Amino acid sequence: MSIAFLLSFQLTERAVGDGLTGQLVADSYRHSNARWRLSQAGLKASILLGSISTYLLPKVPSEDAAALRSIQASHLDLLRTSTEHVRKWPIDKIQEDWAGYCAGYRAFRWNLATCIAVEKRLLYPMLTKEALSGTRREAS
Repeated sequence: MSIAFLLSFQLTERAVGDGLTGQLVADSYRHSNARWRLSQAGLKASILLGSISTYLLPKVPSEDAAALRSIQASHLDLLRTSTEHVRKWPIDKIQEDWAGYCAGYRAFRWNLATCIAVEKRLLYPMLTKEALSGTRREAS
């Protein structure tokens, strides 16, 4: 379920982001709505990552625990970047400098894509391993 949610978040962000930044001019209503949807999805992803980390940290080997802490740190950096982006680009400033906003948003999306790629590479195998070991424990 968590992997599906994180992939869904990535696809939602990509569709919403492409729909917004692909426009020639800013649409304040669509932009405000999209920001709300993305912030809610980001909040859910943060809560999910926190729950996964709390569950996995006591169960995984030390090298996996270090990777998990690295994922948490990357996620915190992403949240800081997102907060800074929103603070830097209030709706009225977006209207004034749409091209600048789009460039800034593309940079944020690149950071998001990098963070998700790291999660896929490091976290998903841990979740799969835990799921398989849980299935073996239940079968015993």
